[in-house]
Amino acid sequence: MTVDGKPVTKFDGNDFRVAIGYKLKDGEEPNRVALYYLNDNGKLEIINYAKYNPKTGNVEFNAKQLGKYAVKYS
Repeated sequence: MTVDGKPVTKFDGNDFRVAIGYKLKDGEEPNRVALYYLNDNGKLEIINYAKYNPKTGNVEFNAKQLGKYAVKYS
């Protein structure tokens, strides 16, 4: 991630608003789209404060840490 062209390596106590695109497939329900964080042990942790916004087609959340995130329909 970069801000003003400079790489971000830490948050310094601030959250960042993040939006990750996800296109619903036929028959999928918006409230079943989930966001996961891949922790240092390689395990997925659900991010409960992330919400899918059907108007924008994004999963939106305030990131509390840098890392790898994945959107999954469950």
